Amino acid sequence: SSDVCSSDLLFSVYVELRNSIISIDQLTQINNRTQLLKYLSQKFKSFNVNDTSKNLYLMMLDVDDFKHINDKFGHMEGDFALKLVADSLKKVATNTSCFISRLGGDEFVVVTEKENDKLAENLSETIRNQILKDSSNTEKQYKISTSIGFAKKDSHNATVADLLKSADEAMYHNKQKHKKQAD
Repeated sequence: SSDVCSSDLLFSVYVELRNSIISIDQLTQINNRTQLLKYLSQKFKSFNVNDTSKNLYLMMLDVDDFKHINDKFGHMEGDFALKLVADSLKKVATNTSCFISRLGGDEFVVVTEKENDKLAENLSETIRNQILKDSSNTEKQYKISTSIGFAKKDSHNATVADLLKSADEAMYHNKQKHKKQAD
């Protein structure tokens, strides 16, 4: 029976490993797109629209001029930048209850519940500042700035796809604003 025990243990270790590979982004060690979609679909099912004290927000962020970092400093630096963003997000998530994930490329998603848009706006500023602060503390020749857009689950954003699309559009507008300020 000791063989049965060890094979059960091996199997459960295998399942654990397999699940972490399926749900964790290998580079940044945070939730991946699969895990995000799973989380959102559960959240959408359990979220009570009648509870007006909290709103569900989805924030999308990407690294400004990420292509420039990759092209000028190489892909290792690009990977470093992505890991730094993920680590900064982990710091913020430790202090505020939010779900963080890497969507793919240089895009990340944060899901949180807040009372109103102002508090969601504050969180997105906190995230931007944390990433800037962490990247300023490195010996790198570049700073990592991000564009963040957010959307709230409401009648316009009734599905996960709608919410992602709205947050993506908000992020794009934010990025255009940064470009104008830089010019």
